[in-house]
Amino acid sequence: TAPATRFLADSLHMRYVYYPAIYNRIMRRDIGNAILSRWPIAEDSKLILPSRSRYAKTQRIATAATIKVNGQSIRVYSTHFGTPADLGWKGRVAQLQGILDNASVYPLVVIGGDMNSKDIGRIAREAGYVWPTDTIPKSNEFGRFDHFFVRGLMMPSAVGVGTHRVPRSISDHSPIWIRLRIP
Repeated sequence: TAPATRFLADSLHMRYVYYPAIYNRIMRRDIGNAILSRWPIAEDSKLILPSRSRYAKTQRIATAATIKVNGQSIRVYSTHFGTPADLGWKGRVAQLQGILDNASVYPLVVIGGDMNSKDIGRIAREAGYVWPTDTIPKSNEFGRFDHFFVRGLMMPSAVGVGTHRVPRSISDHSPIWIRLRIP
């Protein structure tokens, strides 16, 4: 939510951008995607993804931000693709392709989020991205559904990616992390 994002960013002394994706009628609030950054955010946008969900008829988004780090611009995307039951493989591929198309003009890119797929990273690989989260410990009870895809940045070591376990009462997904270096 917007207030939760603001609270986290303020608590961590970070900048942020948040865009709502849907209005959750049960929780009675907007929920969406956010990006937090310790570096300046030069621009941001809400990217509407293709493929409406089958049952809920919701439209997924990606929050995009261009972050300035040491004079370099890095395009970052935070997303949450449709579930396997509500969208299917082709729909999630279309959602990833929408982000890949948008990112095509940026040399340094990080795409991250809940992809609701263990193997959609092969599509990103075919598009020239590195998929560092393909072998990390599972991020939820179903497997590795949360991923990062990276282009133009380097991982400094083999221990530059992982999963951080949290109690299930906090989330049904464990956070994943990645450490990158600008070339």
